[in-house]
Amino acid sequence: MQDYNLWADLLATFRASPDAIKALWLLVPPVFVLGVLGLAIWTLRLRIKLTSPTPSARQDRQPALVLDHADFEALTQAQGREPQMLAVPPARLSSFGDPS
Repeated sequence: MQDYNLWADLLATFRASPDAIKALWLLVPPVFVLGVLGLAIWTLRLRIKLTSPTPSARQDRQPALVLDHADFEALTQAQGREPQMLAVPPARLSSFGDPS
């Protein structure tokens, strides 16, 4: 039995094929590599997007009203009474985040 060379047989088949098939043989491998690379990049972006920390809900809403001590004093003196503690449900306290 004679020695058989697979690469020589493939090259002979390639040379004997029509020009349209030769063009496909030359275009399909790079397009396949680009497709796999694009899929990998898309998956990586999606994974980064899903694992990144979400911004706090406070950033989406209107900023909270900030009063300093002088504003607080002016408000309490205008009402003519002592400041009082506001009743806040315990569930709302946990949504303010870490005070430190």
